[in-house]
Parts: sequence; structure tokens; C-alpha cells
Amino acid sequence: MSRTASLRRRAAGFIAASAVFCVALSGGGSAAAADEGKDPSPDASSRLTYALPDGYRTQREFQQVLDGLRHVAGQLRTGTGDGRRHGYTGIEINSNRRSVTLYWHGALPRDVKRLVASQRERAPVEVRSAPYSRRQLLDAAKRLVRETQASGDRSVLRVGVPVDGSALQVGVAEQGKDARLAAIAGDMQLAVTTERPARALYSRVADTSPFWGGARILNTHTGGGCSTGFGVNSGGASAMLTAAHCGANMVPFVNGNSTTFVGLGEQHSAQADTMLIRTATQGRVYGGNSTASTSQPVAGTSANFVGDYMCTLGAYSGDICDVAVAAVDEFIFTTAGLMGPLVRAEQVQHTSAAGQGDSGGPVISLTGPNWSVLNANGTISAGDDATRVPCVGEQGRICAWRIWYADVNQALARHGATLR
Repeated sequence: MSRTASLRRRAAGFIAASAVFCVALSGGGSAAAADEGKDPSPDASSRLTYALPDGYRTQREFQQVLDGLRHVAGQLRTGTGDGRRHGYTGIEINSNRRSVTLYWHGALPRDVKRLVASQRERAPVEVRSAPYSRRQLLDAAKRLVRETQASGDRSVLRVGVPVDGSALQVGVAEQGKDARLAAIAGDMQLAVTTERPARALYSRVADTSPFWGGARILNTHTGGGCSTGFGVNSGGASAMLTAAHCGANMVPFVNGNSTTFVGLGEQHSAQADTMLIRTATQGRVYGGNSTASTSQPVAGTSANFVGDYMCTLGAYSGDICDVAVAAVDEFIFTTAGLMGPLVRAEQVQHTSAAGQGDSGGPVISLTGPNWSVLNANGTISAGDDATRVPCVGEQGRICAWRIWYADVNQALARHGATLR
């Protein structure tokens, strides 16, 4: 019932990613008991929580403020066509200022002004002018990505869309190519930074049926191990969402101690870094440390906003909270190919956010009384090796305080799936 503590690890490849040394987080194994032995009841001692920020007296106060800001951000996002409205640039939550900022390019439409006014009854909403819209930045980012792929240029590592729309962010391995980048970007302002190339180390490992998120799985073709993400329904049947770099279509997966067949990979989407494993699942994720056997239900999905707080539930690391969203539209280049758009997040105390073996594992947000409700936000994809820190949970791995993850709502739409 508990996750296995033993590891089987060997290097299987390298991924050079975006603006830094990026680690594709695979490895380790986690076994749960057979159907009749799995206890679906949560353990109160494993309940997740966030650290209390300065300026808040109680967790209840922080929970009510953060949930209120999320609600306002969600209403603004929905009311602007989920970010597709002409002029929309981004939305940022700031729990320290207890406010929400809407970034907009050009004149604010009358209906959006009314929407902002209505939400100000719930929380302070600031509207700031942005030099570019999200659509302009995304178009430029995709154009730069295409040109980089076509030219075989390995110096571009990361292309990002900042929430404030200030400029297209480009991470490069070496300076001196600004003129070529500017020619591709056209009139758009660029913010070019020199960053380290990335490397990803693959290790190997496991869980049991019906499978929960946050357990370890083993690719039988390569020996590569990853974490399970979320149980879903797709095409009228049960499946498990995980990271695409963990396997491929028709690849068999087993649990970490190789005692139980999990299922076959399908709907592999390399750039998005998501895929499904066709298998029996439940809408639960493991809670607690890396050897825990308790679980909690997943209530639904939640949108990703810059400034919001997450928890990662990778099988190797166990629960890690206080992981703040830093960007929502980033593309990273790897030796395995392009990944993106992904969400970038950073552990606020600069301790580990995730590590090897956690790829495909759940990224969730906490809400409700005592943070008792879990919502799905994404699945772990990669980590920045330039931000290496000691690991939480299983030792002898590479862990980082900066990570990237795939947006769960985009993944569900891509795979025609819903959460179980």
C-alpha cells in the first residue's frame, strides 16, 4: 500500500531546455495495495496547507482572501473569452497586496470596464496598460519557435510571454544573435537574457489498480519511471494523464515493483508533454510524504494565474506546497524536441519544488475551509537545474526550486477527456 522506497535508476538521455539547465523529472516507483486493500479515506495528518504569508493572522484569513482573488481572476478571464479577447494580455494575483491586476493592450472595451467594476465589489482590481496583447506575443513566440526549429539554431533555449506584455522574453545560450532574433520578431520589443542550456536525466520506476495520481509508473521499453497525474475519462473509458516524455503510444507501463500491469500509452503529444495511459483509475491523488499510502479526492480543475499558489505531488518527492506561478505561456527547447506552452512555477522559499521521478505527477491548488479541497492545475514536466537544491522525499536525485508543468485544462481539451 505504501510507495516503495527502493530505486532503480540509470541515465537514459539528456534534455537541453529553455533558458536554463532543465531536468525532465523522471524516476522512482510507488506501489499501492490491490483494489480491496486501498483505503480511499484521507488521513487528516496528511492534509496539505500553504505557509502563512506576512500580513495574515490565520490560515482561514489567507484562504478566504486567496479564494476571493482566484474567483475575481476567474471571472475576468471568463469574461474576456478565456484570454482570447482582442487586447487581453494577462491577469495577475497578488496575495500580498490582496488585489488582482488585469493587463490590457489598447483601449479597454466598455463591457470589460463594466466587468472590472462589478468585480471590484469583491476585491481591488487594477487595470494596467500593456505594450502588447497576449495574442501578439503568442504569435511572435510561435513564429520565433518555428524559425528556430527550421534553422536548427540551438542557441535559443526559451521563449516566454510575460503576464504584463512588456516584451517577448527570449533565453539564449550565447549573445550576439540579437539582430537575427529582432528580424524574426519584427517590431516587437525583445527581452533577451543569457541562460544556461538544460539537461534532463531519466531514472526508473511505480502503483496498483484502480490507480491514483502521484504514484510511480515504469516504462517497460526503456525502464524510465515517472509519476501518474490524474484519473480521467476519455472516449468513454478510464485513463491516466501523465507526461508525454515518460513514454509513447502503445508502450506498456507497469507499477514500480513490476508486479502489476498498468496499461498502454496513447494520445502521445510531445510538444504539449501530455499523454494518456489506458487503465482503471479513480479521481484521487496520494497525500503525504513519498512513502504515504493515504489519498485525497480531486474536486475539479482550476485555471493557472500568475501569482497563485500550487502544490506538487510527485511520487518521489511527496507533497510540496508554496509553489507560485511565475508565467503561463512559456516554450522550452529540449533535445527531445520543443515543449510548450507550459506554466512556469517557483517554490517561494527556494526549496525543492519537484525532482527527478516527479514528471507527470499532479500539480494542484488548495481551496475551501482549511484548504481541504484539491483542484487539478497541471502535470509536472521539467525542472531548472540552475536552481538545484536538496531534495524532499527520496534522496540521491536532482531537484530544483523552479519547474514547468502542463496546464490541465488544455490537456483535457487536447485529449477529449474529463476528470474522474
